[in-house]
Amino acid sequence: AGYVMSTYEYLRAGSAWLTGVPLLAAYYLLWPALIAAMAVACQSRLLRLFGVENLALALMMWFVVMLAWGDTHRTPSNFGFARMFQGKSALIWVTIPAAQYYWLRFVEYRERRSLVLLYASVIAGVGFSPTGVPIGVLLIGLFTAATVIRYGLRRGQWKGVAGVAGASVYPIIVGLLMRFYFGHTPESGLLPAEILLPAPSIAAP
Repeated sequence: AGYVMSTYEYLRAGSAWLTGVPLLAAYYLLWPALIAAMAVACQSRLLRLFGVENLALALMMWFVVMLAWGDTHRTPSNFGFARMFQGKSALIWVTIPAAQYYWLRFVEYRERRSLVLLYASVIAGVGFSPTGVPIGVLLIGLFTAATVIRYGLRRGQWKGVAGVAGASVYPIIVGLLMRFYFGHTPESGLLPAEILLPAPSIAAP
């Protein structure tokens, strides 16, 4: 049910239709390669912001960890290496690092552009996977708390805190739609079958 609100599947299918690339090639080759490139770019920018001097060595160590841990089920490396074709991989390795980067840029330099891109990162996370809904709310909650700790709520500072907190509005709205309109629940994981298709009737012999 949550995948009703995910636009990543439509993006891949639409790109395959527009370019004439076979659907499976786009699904398993083209888009995973693009996501992998974006993941490296996001990690590079985040490492530079942290002040890492030897970026090449840091990225090599990151690759070694991904390679060594990538076959273990449901680990971050598994989503970022063995299951790069899934939307959760883009959520974990692209949108979360991007959100961290732009939040740090906004907190340190008060760039409005960084705040806008923070919002875009959270929205993209929801588009990649419905897991982006709770992850987005949790992430922005942590960012908001850290912003309050960093600046407090002194006069003139509350606008920055409110700006960061506002990034949670979109995932909250999507979550409410998933729960109360589409009927999605964490226990079910799927929409009730009768909402999507009428239940087949089997006549008794």
